This record gives sequence, C-alpha cells and structure tokens, in this order.
Amino acid sequence: MKTHLLLRHAKAVGQHSTRDDNNRPLAPRGRADALRVGAYVRHEGLAPDLVLCSAATRAKQTWDLVAEQLPNGIEMAADAGLYLASPARLLAMVQGAPQAVRRLMLVAHNPGMEALARALSGRGSEPRALTALASGYPSSGLAVFDFEGDDWQAVESAGLRLRRFITPKSGLPSAGG
Repeated sequence: MKTHLLLRHAKAVGQHSTRDDNNRPLAPRGRADALRVGAYVRHEGLAPDLVLCSAATRAKQTWDLVAEQLPNGIEMAADAGLYLASPARLLAMVQGAPQAVRRLMLVAHNPGMEALARALSGRGSEPRALTALASGYPSSGLAVFDFEGDDWQAVESAGLRLRRFITPKSGLPSAGG
C-alpha cells in the first residue's frame, strides 16, 4: 500500500505586499499552520519519502516548516511547473514518482490541488473526509489518500481512497506535540 499526501501551501501574505505572486512569503498564521501540519504528519506516522513541491516561495516555506517537525533526510524536489499547475499536470507529477517511494507528498496551489483531490477520491473514500473536502480546500489543507497499487503510474482519476482531509480549523495539533 502507498500513501499519497496533497498539501496546499499555507496562508501567504496578501498579493498587495509584492508585485510578484510567485515570491509571496507565508503570513504569520501560515507559518504557525505549517508547523501544525508537520506535527500532525509526524504524530500520524505519515512522513513522506519524497516531496514534490512548487518552487513558489510560499510552497517551499510551507514544506520547510512541515519538515522541521519530521525526521531529517526527506528528499524534496522543487519544480517551477507546479506553480498554479492544472490537475492534469499535478497528476502527471504523481505518476512520475519512482516506484520505490511508499509515501509521496505534493505541495502546491489551488485551484489545481482541490480539483485533483476531488478527482482522485474514489470508491471506499471516508464519507467525513469527502464532506470536508466538499467544503473547499483551504490553505494548509492536507488530503491523505491510500493507494493499493505498487506503481505510481497506475494512479488515475477516481482511483484512490481518501482517508482523511485535515484543515487548520479541523483540529490540527499544536506544533509542540
């Protein structure tokens, strides 16, 4: 069994603070939420083997803060092509992951992340997770999917079981534990 984690970047400063949307940093609330996501991932034993991360500043900062809560040595690959990527592009990135990876995390942006999460939510998904996802995909939202296959190339629409959908408002733990 493989696990696929979709993490939308944490809350960034407003667009008025910089002329370049790609370089917007995290807001203080976003920094706190990213640490809480990391604590959740650690507590639940979901540390990824590989992270595919948008090269946008807010996405990389999100991953850096999540990683502070996890064991050292998790491989992260930043990709400019994940910035505001379509669901099809995001899915292609997942399908290109090495077969040896058991837990894969994607850190990227909406609207692509929400559309991909909905498309991947297949039969056997947890009803509460589906209901939470139907309410939207806020910053720091984390979708956790189970994948029965061995080859990431076999991931396709409506093929994964959405196990959990966690948001800052749904009770993430404090970063301290």
